[in-house]
Amino acid sequence: MGQDIVSSTLDYQGHVNFTSGMFENTRLRLGEVQERIPPTDPRNISKMVDEYRVYVQHSDGGTMVGRIYDYCVLSNTFGSIADNLKYTLRATPSAINKDSQKNNGAGKGAKVLLLCINGDTRNAIIIGGIHDSKEVKDKSEGHHLNFVFNGVAININDAGELTLNIHGKTDLDGKTEDDVGSSVKIDKDGNISVKANGEVKVECGNAVIDSDKIELGGSNLSLDPGNGVVMGSFIDVITNTPLWALGGTSLVVSVKKLPG
Repeated sequence: MGQDIVSSTLDYQGHVNFTSGMFENTRLRLGEVQERIPPTDPRNISKMVDEYRVYVQHSDGGTMVGRIYDYCVLSNTFGSIADNLKYTLRATPSAINKDSQKNNGAGKGAKVLLLCINGDTRNAIIIGGIHDSKEVKDKSEGHHLNFVFNGVAININDAGELTLNIHGKTDLDGKTEDDVGSSVKIDKDGNISVKANGEVKVECGNAVIDSDKIELGGSNLSLDPGNGVVMGSFIDVITNTPLWALGGTSLVVSVKKLPG
């Protein structure tokens, strides 16, 4: 979608220079996001939400022209104060790059669909995206949902199983330097598997686990009394006998003993 020559329909700053009526822009437009302008940026008009510069190619009078739409905002999925979904779009300059001659990210910005409220070019809304031509072809997965955002991948498969994978921050090509490799899976039978390559930290008031068996330090620990959690002092002061020998250990909670 990118080009290296500034169209004659743009002014010297790359802004839209329309010759048609200001309220006649009623067509659905396809564009590529060039830049994200946060509310803290002086160029941001609303000062409330992210705004985007989007490069659009469309036909005017039978001629294909390229234009930059400024101040484009994302539509709100739920349209209310109480419920909302906030996210950002990938942006990289490909059409007009005033700061660099390299254009290494050309064609890698988000591909989006635009509509202008009441045909007003100054009120362009990004209503959604389309598939990138470089996307991997979908596999035959049946009824499913796949969600990937900045290295976090969620999949719900045809069997109703949920998998969450944490890969780590990704670049414009969807690649990560070092895969984190942590995951959570809930299978169709209700089993929950958690894999963490880092520390697992739980902070809570009371932790209540209602389970027939708890194994700490590895699965399939034997119910040998030596693996049971001691419920009280280690040595009975009267008999001078280990409590596990007196039935004072738990056979519900098992832990791996430290070596030595």
